[in-house]
Amino acid sequence: MYLPIKKLFEAKDYIVKGEVKSTDITAVKGDEIIIVEMKMLLTFKLLYQALNRQRLSDNVFIAIPKPPYKKLIGKSFKEKEFILRRLHLGLILVDMENDIAQVRFFPKVFDVKLSQAKSKKKKNQLIEEFNNRKSNSNFGGTSRTKIVTAYKERVIKLAHYLKEEPKSTKELRILTSDKQVANLLQKNYYGWFQRVDRGIYTITEVGSKEIIEFKELINQLLKN
Repeated sequence: MYLPIKKLFEAKDYIVKGEVKSTDITAVKGDEIIIVEMKMLLTFKLLYQALNRQRLSDNVFIAIPKPPYKKLIGKSFKEKEFILRRLHLGLILVDMENDIAQVRFFPKVFDVKLSQAKSKKKKNQLIEEFNNRKSNSNFGGTSRTKIVTAYKERVIKLAHYLKEEPKSTKELRILTSDKQVANLLQKNYYGWFQRVDRGIYTITEVGSKEIIEFKELINQLLKN
């Protein structure tokens, strides 16, 4: 990767040398110093080396082989890029087949205020979901189990009250204390409900089978 990166910076009038005082690549132009650390994979060791080089320069890049397009636009790689930006590191991708190095992004001070502004909507959604969640059936850190959202809690409760016999939206509104009953029934995201008459609903066979696994959760919900 050294030669393509050397060409990249020499084209911008930098003097480039390798292995200077334990740095992989150092490029100098006037008072400006750029340091590049290279690895075949983005590892914690590489991050540590790059962060350590920030003691020498504000312009520190990590260089890795350019991944295939699908990986480049994938969630996993975007998460890695976010970490690099957060650490004020730049990223260089090297096309190993064509010996071409390109700057993906430059080292830049991460704008925390801007990031917070962009995340305000998501933060509000988090608080709303937290406040609307009535049970505590989800275990933090799990990824293979189904997460019960506030929305699902509401439809599970509706399904419970429809187990015995069809009911009107008015009855269900009183039983569940949920003003959005009609909307939940009409949306019918899980296919649990079926309209049998105007304003009258029953539970479907699918709903009857699927709510069985939520017996303990239903007990929690009925206490709230």
